[in-house]
Amino acid sequence: FNVGVSTQMTPAPAPTYQRIENNFSVLLPDGRVFTGGGIQQTGFADPRFSYEVFRPPYFGFTRPRLLSVHDGAGGALETIGFEDSFQIDVGHSMSQPIARVVLIRVGAATRGFDYDQRYIELELGTGTWNGSQTIETIPITAPKDDLGPAGYYLIYAVQDNGSGVFIPSTGQFLRLF
Repeated sequence: FNVGVSTQMTPAPAPTYQRIENNFSVLLPDGRVFTGGGIQQTGFADPRFSYEVFRPPYFGFTRPRLLSVHDGAGGALETIGFEDSFQIDVGHSMSQPIARVVLIRVGAATRGFDYDQRYIELELGTGTWNGSQTIETIPITAPKDDLGPAGYYLIYAVQDNGSGVFIPSTGQFLRLF
């Protein structure tokens, strides 16, 4: 994705090493992508197991800060039920609104494919700002149980920087049941 030009895509740099077999990619909580694997067999240009970490272009922008996931009464949450109401506190600029809050299923890749991938956009309520207008509390509704299985997810707040570029916060682990 070409940052600032929302309609153009450019391939990311090629990986440093070929990973023919037993490869995987996993989204990390900070938004980087961990890729690894390989094959130990003669006849390949680089027969070894290796890994590398891809850092997407949005790392060059000021990112929103997902400060807490809570029940609205001050209690931090690590677990939520399907269709539960909860709140998040996000540090960001008022001029760059939170466009969406998403759950991304924690990676479980095997042989280059993750059969358990999920990206679930959550229903947002109208947020309220703290006195200094630097932290927004946003009411959220968890998804229905037909959108994804129970288990562990990363929750991200995604801001619109005003030029068609969407920038995620660092994620927090959350168990949905």
